Amino acid sequence: MAKPINSCTDMPKVKACDVTECAYNVDRNCHAIAITVGNSEAARCDTFYRHKKGGIRSLTGGVGACKMDDCKFNTDLECYADGINVATNGGEAICKTFSRR
Repeated sequence: MAKPINSCTDMPKVKACDVTECAYNVDRNCHAIAITVGNSEAARCDTFYRHKKGGIRSLTGGVGACKMDDCKFNTDLECYADGINVATNGGEAICKTFSRR
């Protein structure tokens, strides 16, 4: 059974992000408060944004929502992985922790 998520502090963290061109990436760490993973095609990081740097450096990004309901870590559109890794694949930011059931 998955560990319950009772508050934002229980969200799985982005352990590493190799998408250095993202506004929220500083030294390969995500500093968005929460990211959204997934769309109808792939386990993309929908929070990825090419722009000036942003985010809150004192925070480590967490997974706020996951639309990949075919992932083994997904229950009720929430991520229950211990943490995720995000990397570039074909020029897109992809959740590398995604694992199809």
